[in-house]
Amino acid sequence: MKIKNVRSEYRLDEKRFLSLDEFGAYAGLGRNNARELAGVCEVLIKIKSRLLIDRIKFDQIPAEKVEELMYEVELSQH
Repeated sequence: MKIKNVRSEYRLDEKRFLSLDEFGAYAGLGRNNARELAGVCEVLIKIKSRLLIDRIKFDQIPAEKVEELMYEVELSQH
């Protein structure tokens, strides 16, 4: 998936650290669910006021575990 930036066009799978919006697009989630999932998966990094997600660390989590965590995130919102 490609994202157009004001400065350039880049692929999300080429970046190590993603913003919340980029991670949401990468994972197919909205911004709030993306933040919640990143927190549960422990891939959320805070640098001053910025929140970034370590994509490589997220990709190393088995798909079954991610699905289980996504289910927990959905249950916590209801």
